[in-house]
Amino acid sequence: MVTSGTHFRSTAVLDWATLHPVERLELLTTHDLARQEKQKLELLRNLLTYYHYAACESREEVLRAEIDRVRAAADDLRDATAPSTTRP
Repeated sequence: MVTSGTHFRSTAVLDWATLHPVERLELLTTHDLARQEKQKLELLRNLLTYYHYAACESREEVLRAEIDRVRAAADDLRDATAPSTTRP
């Protein structure tokens, strides 16, 4: 059983000097946390690209519609990921 504050020690040693650069990259980028971070960066890149093109819009009603659409999408995501607060 693992308790908070328990430290783990592994006898396996990963020697970066013996790995080829391609193997190093594979280890770094195929890890689950690395994959999540890549997805977050992809999301941010796409949001910034979207913002760039939306900010070029000069018509107020189109801009307002885009703002409302993004706000609604954020609200939907927040509602979908929020823990259920209903009690039995």
